[in-house]
Amino acid sequence: MATDLHPTLITILVGNGSVGKSTLTARFTKGIFIPEYKKTIGVDYAEREIPVRVRNARALKRSAGLSQIDKEEEEAQLDASIDEMESTKTYDCETPTMMLWDCAGQSEFDTTTQQYYKGAVACILACSATDRQSFIDIQNWNAKVKKQCVQDLVTVLVLNKSELEGQGEAVEVRLDEAKALAKTLGVRFMPISVKNNTNIDSLFRYLARSHLEKVRFANSLQKSVMAGGKLPDAVASSGFLQAAQEIKQQPFVEAQPQQAMPAPSNAPPPPSKQKTGFFAKLKASMAN
Repeated sequence: MATDLHPTLITILVGNGSVGKSTLTARFTKGIFIPEYKKTIGVDYAEREIPVRVRNARALKRSAGLSQIDKEEEEAQLDASIDEMESTKTYDCETPTMMLWDCAGQSEFDTTTQQYYKGAVACILACSATDRQSFIDIQNWNAKVKKQCVQDLVTVLVLNKSELEGQGEAVEVRLDEAKALAKTLGVRFMPISVKNNTNIDSLFRYLARSHLEKVRFANSLQKSVMAGGKLPDAVASSGFLQAAQEIKQQPFVEAQPQQAMPAPSNAPPPPSKQKTGFFAKLKASMAN
């Protein structure tokens, strides 16, 4: 069943200036397109609730053995008829609040913006199809985020203005090379068009669902290990087994989604996030 708790998921938007981070934020939270570029000073803040389908622990364990193509097809089905949601034996319905930190892309704001990375659970790496340098700098942005965050974030590389490809416009970044970069970084790729409102809600549904399912899957694994249960073969072979065995020696502390934070008139102070032993173990196991 769906929980009564509506978690707040802090999501950071990073990338060079003028790639469309602020217009993406406005499109998602206000449903409007702002064509004029306005430089972000430090960090801007916005939020919006979004309904998502979250697979339960049994469905997640089954999905662990699927191919990447099958996983993406399954996720697409979760987004179908999203306005007619009700819980089933396979998934629960949740309505998390996406709290967005729109971070300035200029280096002079790094000291300020990087304070906001630490509380995030999701990250959008943004570049523009008409700005080659924004694409080149994505790896630097990804490294900055990884340096500041104590856990792996659900991360998506987005290519804004993707609708221009094949239309004779001055496209400097192709879809195939952006997709290849995302594969190299180990993150999801999603072409978007803020102007045409293409893939905007899908982007944030993916981020929300992936984080909530990660927490749910982690809780399920930890409970199974502590109870002496057997892990699914697909999970055991993926590197989780060693981490799970080590968790047996630790006190059980159930991971929880972040609680909702009150939204003041100005952006809230930089959040902090402590490293959880379980997620640290999972991260270490997957790196081996």
